[in-house]
Amino acid sequence: MFQMNRVVMVGTGTDVGETHVSALLIRALRSLGHQVTAYKPFLTGSATKPPWPPTSDIGILQAACAVPIEPPFVALSTPVSLYRAAKIDNVAINIEAAAT
Repeated sequence: MFQMNRVVMVGTGTDVGETHVSALLIRALRSLGHQVTAYKPFLTGSATKPPWPPTSDIGILQAACAVPIEPPFVALSTPVSLYRAAKIDNVAINIEAAAT
């Protein structure tokens, strides 16, 4: 039987639906009996630490997984792209460190 180890969801921009599509995919996989979790390494435009509002990206993913998920590597409150939010908040993003 085929075992999927990882699915990566990417979008063409901010607020295009990656979180909602991910949540649907998570629920579908869970309904088939798979153990699924999510991780959103970079978060913008939301609360920057727990407790995560239910309508935030982390809250939506956590509800779909039905288990707590790891907090983002970087969370910025400005609702724009990661690069732009980091510039606005004067935050350096170390992509290599996020990959470990």
